[in-house]
Amino acid sequence: MFRVIAFLIIVAAAALLYVFALDHYGAVSVSLGQWEIKTPLAFAVAALLAFAVVLYVLVRLFALLLRLPFATFALSRSRRKAKANAAISKGLVAVASGDLNAAARHAQAAERLAGHEPLALLLKAQAAQLHGNRVAAKDAFARMAEITDTRGLGLRGLFVEARRRGDGAAAHQHAVAAAQLDVFLPWAHEATLVAQCQARDWMAALATLERNHRLGAMDAGEMRRAKAALLTARALDLRRTEPKEALRAALNALKIDQALTPAATAAARLLAADGQQRKASRIVETAWRLAPHPDLAEAYLGLRPNLSAAERLKQVSRLVAMKPEHEEAAAALAQAALAAREFAKARAALAPLADKRPTARICLLMAEIEEAENGMTGLAREWLGRAAHASRDPAWIADGIISPQWLPVAPESGRIGGFAWEHPAELPAAVGSANLPAPIAAPRPPSPSDGLADRAAELSIPAGRAGNGPQRPADAPAETPLLAAPIAASFAADRPAPAAERGVAAAVAAAPAKIETVAFPLERAPDDPGAGPPPRKKGFWKRLTE
Repeated sequence: MFRVIAFLIIVAAAALLYVFALDHYGAVSVSLGQWEIKTPLAFAVAALLAFAVVLYVLVRLFALLLRLPFATFALSRSRRKAKANAAISKGLVAVASGDLNAAARHAQAAERLAGHEPLALLLKAQAAQLHGNRVAAKDAFARMAEITDTRGLGLRGLFVEARRRGDGAAAHQHAVAAAQLDVFLPWAHEATLVAQCQARDWMAALATLERNHRLGAMDAGEMRRAKAALLTARALDLRRTEPKEALRAALNALKIDQALTPAATAAARLLAADGQQRKASRIVETAWRLAPHPDLAEAYLGLRPNLSAAERLKQVSRLVAMKPEHEEAAAALAQAALAAREFAKARAALAPLADKRPTARICLLMAEIEEAENGMTGLAREWLGRAAHASRDPAWIADGIISPQWLPVAPESGRIGGFAWEHPAELPAAVGSANLPAPIAAPRPPSPSDGLADRAAELSIPAGRAGNGPQRPADAPAETPLLAAPIAASFAADRPAPAAERGVAAAVAAAPAKIETVAFPLERAPDDPGAGPPPRKKGFWKRLTE
């Protein structure tokens, strides 16, 4: 706009100058040696203006010639950048759609046209990951980590690749570097936290958790749940070597969540070992009112181990009276009555559950009652048969994975405090069930007598239904949990005999294969292609020619 106004002013000034020369008579005389040129004033002004225009045009042409190489280079670079952007766009679309060949082709074109561009490096890394070329992906992410604008993304890619190849130390190193680079990278702080949990460094994990909460990486509810889980893990880890510190950690966890079963059982046992049975009883009773659990009943009975069977029944009755309508209350009362050989009371406790839809544990308890009272009769065998097909009992579940013990970190998502005591999803017995994965029973049914378990095996009842849950089919691929196995193995490092008290320290190292993935029903059989697309309508010309 400024140039247009300046041009109009110059043209107006030239026109005024020429009109002035026409209105006023005069002459311009130029002497050069023997030559003398004399012309009217108007002509001289016109010649001067024409000379100025020609000179301006020549100067512009000369400047254009000087800038021509640079303009040509800029045009070529612009076209190259446009081609690179097109290759990157098409390559990212191919990666998202899973087209291996197109992704590789466009990644090569993008690398040739814009090899150092962040998006070109990202496309190269994703195409390499799609092809399974870990070396090329790692190289691309390493180059991205050297660029300031993409350092966070490069470290994230290096972290993922290190986890995929099982290099926990390198993954932790990349996560720490990313956390130091930017305090607002949730994945980096979470990965640092999980690595500290795997190393059983609970104090460092608690400090990281507090820092993440201060930075706004997690809300207050999530932070409290994770803090309670970490304190419980610390208590279970120290209960043999430092019982006072373990008790302090367990009590702090209960201040956050009074219904946390592992913390309540650990605190109760530590208090009982210190001679504080009354306080231990109050802790178990409070947790039982909020969330009944078999471990709570076992810990409650363990507070006074020298009682007779009849006295233990009275003790359990007091606990059961605090939550009488719950399934765990009936099971605990039935087990205590069975141990005291009060079969009528045990049967009456289980009657409301047995009349509805009993779980495998209830069926096994009924079978054990019948065997203890009447021997292995037909009714006991009937209950064993029902146990083989009964619904599954509650278990510790996180990320769709059943664990025989509580763990502080979820195996797949790495979520701290992610395990919950709940019923696994049921698998429908429908036509084509042979194509469904084998159902997984809860790993926590009560232990029947050896004779009952042997007879269950004779009746071809699956081992899991009679005791510890069915095993994975022989032809099924083994699951490798990402986080549960290392943490569980670390808890199991100092685990004594299995007959000792249970806890997180009783890790899955003794039986790591018992962490199973919950099987979900398939929508259709694997060999069923499903409904095809609707038939296309014939065009006018095709209908005319038929």
